[in-house]
Amino acid sequence: MNFEIKNRFTGEVQFIASIQAKKDDAISVKVGLAVRWAIENKADLSGADL
Repeated sequence: MNFEIKNRFTGEVQFIASIQAKKDDAISVKVGLAVRWAIENKADLSGADL
């Protein structure tokens, strides 16, 4: 699934992570997987709403 990480200041989508999660998984699980995806793909996490 694609999971959007938004900027905490502007609310705009900062990046979209492609993660292996179910729609009903906890948001914390999805954010954790998105952070791992971001690190692997060298995405900028500055200002991200985590």
